[in-house]
Amino acid sequence: MLLACLCLPPIMGLGTAMSVAIIAIAWQWGQPTAAALPQRLGRARLSPTWSRRTLHALAWLHDCAAAWIRPRLTWLAHHSLSGLWALWIVWMALLIFIPLPLGNILPGLSLIALCLGWMHRDGLLLLLSLLVGAIGSAYASGIVAVAVLAAWRAVYPPLE
Repeated sequence: MLLACLCLPPIMGLGTAMSVAIIAIAWQWGQPTAAALPQRLGRARLSPTWSRRTLHALAWLHDCAAAWIRPRLTWLAHHSLSGLWALWIVWMALLIFIPLPLGNILPGLSLIALCLGWMHRDGLLLLLSLLVGAIGSAYASGIVAVAVLAAWRAVYPPLE
């Protein structure tokens, strides 16, 4: 959830770096026998000031969500589905990896909803994660389609 939170600010390159770590974590989550995370990621340290700020922000997020999160539709958070959720995490990380304007926000929010839903076994929040991620996918697809169409028209102008 911390890496997803770090993807939200529109800082160029930050989402790209965090998405690689998110993919590594998703791979390990989906494959319990997978190799450990890279040592460099495990050795990363925050200063005491940033550690305090980060923990405060995560605690605030949990406090805000605690009022309406509860176990429901718990079958969506069953361990047998963890491989499918790992694929969803990888898809959201790939969307974060693509350098699109404001393209990190919806996949990052989707991952935050997934983390909270999984921790609290709240299937409704997991469904919200799917909805937000689908909207993020549509946003990314729309931007890519417009870019491809613009490139196509630049190379092959319409006949008049």
